[in-house]
Amino acid sequence: MYLLIDHDKLPKQWLHPAARIIPTDDPNDRTPINIYTDGSKSEQGVVAGIAIKRPGIPIVKLMYRMDNRYSNNQAEAFAILRALKYIQTTHTKEEDKAVTVQTA
Repeated sequence: MYLLIDHDKLPKQWLHPAARIIPTDDPNDRTPINIYTDGSKSEQGVVAGIAIKRPGIPIVKLMYRMDNRYSNNQAEAFAILRALKYIQTTHTKEEDKAVTVQTA
């Protein structure tokens, strides 16, 4: 039996983190790169989800399945680190590396 602490649904009914990431279009945001991350742990396993958005460029979505021993907090931290590494390795201009990170 499950004890629902901070969710109104059972873990089997939770959305995958990549499905929960909903980038927002804030017209006041001038950051060149916006990163959205989430970590999740359920009976199906532990996953880290990432969405990276740049103005005028399609959103990049990344998902990582992790060992079941990891916590959702560790998955969240992993997602942030992987997203920053992705930006570091795919964007060569220093001025393009300013980011905003939003976690779910």
